[in-house]
Amino acid sequence: MELFRPPPGFRTSAAIATTYCADLIACVALLTTLDGGDGETVEYTRIAALRALERLRENVRIVAHANR
Repeated sequence: MELFRPPPGFRTSAAIATTYCADLIACVALLTTLDGGDGETVEYTRIAALRALERLRENVRIVAHANR
């Protein structure tokens, strides 16, 4: 997941993810990583996930292929 994290000092302004199988936990982990947090490491907590959802809700789309 660290490959998806923006470099220090940067924020995710837009992202699109595609998948055949959208696992909720994986999607939330991806959003938390894309948000980058406020420190040097990403915390995968409920608060961090909610903060990522709030910050990225207008900037990220996840497209899942139906019936696969």
